[in-house]
Amino acid sequence: MKKFFAVVKREYITRVKTKFFVIGTILMPVLMFGFPVVVGLIFTLKAGDATRLAVVDQSGKVYEQLTEELVGNTKKAQTEQDEQNPMKQMNQNQGERMKQMARSVLGSYIVEHVDLNGRSIDVVKKELEERLINKNLDAYIIIPQELGTDTKVELVARNVSDFGTREQIRDALNKVIREKRLDDARIDKDKIEAINKPVTLETREAGGQKQLTSAETIARWVLPFGSALLIYIMLLSYGQSIMAAVIEEKETRIAEILFSSINSFHLMLGKLIGVSLVALTQLGIWVLAAVLAVSYALAPILLSGGIKMPEINVSVFQLLMIFVYFVIGYFLYSAIYALVGSMVTTAQEGGQLALPMILFLVVGFYLAFPIIRSPESNFAFWTSIIPLWSPIIMPVRIMTQQPPIWQIALSVLTTGGMGVFLVWLASRVYRVGMLMYGKKASIPEALKWIRQR
Repeated sequence: MKKFFAVVKREYITRVKTKFFVIGTILMPVLMFGFPVVVGLIFTLKAGDATRLAVVDQSGKVYEQLTEELVGNTKKAQTEQDEQNPMKQMNQNQGERMKQMARSVLGSYIVEHVDLNGRSIDVVKKELEERLINKNLDAYIIIPQELGTDTKVELVARNVSDFGTREQIRDALNKVIREKRLDDARIDKDKIEAINKPVTLETREAGGQKQLTSAETIARWVLPFGSALLIYIMLLSYGQSIMAAVIEEKETRIAEILFSSINSFHLMLGKLIGVSLVALTQLGIWVLAAVLAVSYALAPILLSGGIKMPEINVSVFQLLMIFVYFVIGYFLYSAIYALVGSMVTTAQEGGQLALPMILFLVVGFYLAFPIIRSPESNFAFWTSIIPLWSPIIMPVRIMTQQPPIWQIALSVLTTGGMGVFLVWLASRVYRVGMLMYGKKASIPEALKWIRQR
C-alpha cells in the first residue's frame, strides 16, 4: 500500500504543480463569470441605424396602432432595459426573462405614412421601389382595404435575410389587425383576454401536504442532469490526461522498472486516482469560488430582503446519492480512458478509440427523458443497472420517485464493480503491452494479453 500511495502522490503533485493546472484553475472562473457579461454586451450592440419603414395603409385603420406597436414598444423596451435592476430579474419566472431578452434585441424603426392621394397603388409601389434602390428607404408594406380572415400584407425590403425584422413586423401586424377584427365584430377584448387567461397548476407530491414550487420541480431534474453534465465536461477536460498518464511510461520505458517493485493493478489504480484527485481539486476550487462570488454579490440584497430565495426541498440522502454517482460515474469512465491508454501508443489513437464508449454517456442523457415519465417501469430498472448508464439514470429515478434501496445498492455495486474490473483489465493489458516493442494492440491481441499470466 505504501508504494500505491506513492504512485497516487506522484501523479497528483506533478500535475498540480504544472502551469496548465494553475492557468486553467484561474481562467475557467473568469470565463464562466465573464461569458454572461459578454453576451449581455452583445445584446446591447446596435449594428446599424433604425429601420426606415413606409406604410401604405389602404384600410385607414392600421397605421397609427402599427406605429405605436413598432416605435412605442421599442422605446418601452429600451426604458425597461435601462431601469431594470439585474438582481430583480432573479425573481422573474422563465417566461418573463425570455420576453425581457426578446425586447432587448428588438430593432428600432422610423415609420412613414404614405398616402395614395388619388394615385394608383402601382404608381406608389414604383415610387417606393425607386427609394429602395436609392437606399432612401429600407422596406415598405402594403396593407389592403379589407381586413378579413384571409388578409395578405405585402412586405418589400432591401434585406430579405433580416428575419428578425420580418418577424417583428409580422407580429405587430397580427396584433393590430386582430384587435381591429374584434372591434369590427363588437367583441370585448378584455373578455377575450380573461377567457384566454392560463390555468394555475398547483403541484403536490403524493403523501405530502406541501405545494411544490416551480424551483423545486426544476431542481428535481436539474441536479441529476447537472451531475451527469459535470462528468461529461470533466472527462472532456481530463480524459486525455488520464490516457497520457498511462501512455507516458510507454515512451520513457520507466514502467519496466516499476513493474519490478509494484503490482501493475496498483500502478494503474494509483495513476487513475491521482489524476482524478487533480480533477476534483480543480472542480472544488471552482465551486468554492462560485459560492463565494454569488454569496458576496447577493449578501446585501438578501439581508435587506430585496430578493426572496426559492425554497428547494431536497433531502440529504438525495444529495448524497447524486455525489456518490458522480464519483463512481467519473471513476468508471476514467477507467475506460485508462484501458484505452494501455492499448494505444499515442493520445490521438486513444481519443478515436475512446469516443464510441463516451457516446454511451450521451445516450444516457436521452434515455433519461422517457424514464422521467415512468421511473418505476422495467425499462427504467434495467437501464439504471447497466453501469455505463447508471450514473445518469439512477439519480434521475431517485429525484423523481425513489426506487427501493436494494435497487440503488445493486446499481452502485454494478457500476463500481465495473470500474474496478476495467482497471484490472487495463493493468493486464498495460503490463504485457509495455514489453511489446513496435506492435499496436488490436482487440484480439489485447484479449490474448489479458489471459497471459
